[in-house]
Amino acid sequence: MKTVTRSLAEFVVTTDAASLPDWSLHEAKRTLLNMLAISLSASRSKGAAIMLEWARDEAAAEHASVIGAKLKTSTSVAALLNGFLAHLQDYDDTHFPTILHPTAPVWPAVLATAERGGTSGRDALAAFVLGAETACRVAISVHPWHYDQGWHITGTAGVFGAAAGAGKVIGLDADRLTNAFGAAGTLAAGVREVFGTHGKPFMRAMRRKAACARRPGPGRGSRAATTSSAAGAASGPCSRPAGMPSMRCSAASANAGSWR
Repeated sequence: MKTVTRSLAEFVVTTDAASLPDWSLHEAKRTLLNMLAISLSASRSKGAAIMLEWARDEAAAEHASVIGAKLKTSTSVAALLNGFLAHLQDYDDTHFPTILHPTAPVWPAVLATAERGGTSGRDALAAFVLGAETACRVAISVHPWHYDQGWHITGTAGVFGAAAGAGKVIGLDADRLTNAFGAAGTLAAGVREVFGTHGKPFMRAMRRKAACARRPGPGRGSRAATTSSAAGAASGPCSRPAGMPSMRCSAASANAGSWR
């Protein structure tokens, strides 16, 4: 029997930019512009200076850029820093039904892997759309009890979106993407108790870093590395745990009908 995780992996793998509605790609551009602007603003902060000093000391391989700094570093470190910057001032966009911030977890992971791999802009936009769709669906499936219990939903659900987006860029197949969803779940973390401190953006940053932790080698699934799950396949119904509400979301439902 096909699992929900496998169905989601197949959806992410088989959906490309041509399959997505134009409005979703346009919104992806808007979220990217917003993320770049707030990250540039945050890059002048004391918290950013601490993170940049650490990253320079790491002297990692120069594969991806850090926003607002003359620094190229590894994909995972770049995703970490850019994720931190994207949420540092708390001006990143919000999915109001769940209070999830989808852009801050997903774009940094997509940008870092796309820059390293030379991915086209259109394909990067599509990867973001799929990653954001994934993060929102995971958040919907556990809201509101999850947040009300004290978990930081952008950290716990956002890791799946970051993994989905990065996995799409890297080109994982459905088997590896399914494995990556499982690995991403083991790295899901974040508590509301640290709100108001640098711990809040750091939680999001770690989810981006986890999604970019390692490019998968032959015969090997990714190490927390690139993928995440929301709920189902692009065509027809998917199974869900008893009591889980029906979920309808943006770009996927536009071309694929309802998710039941």
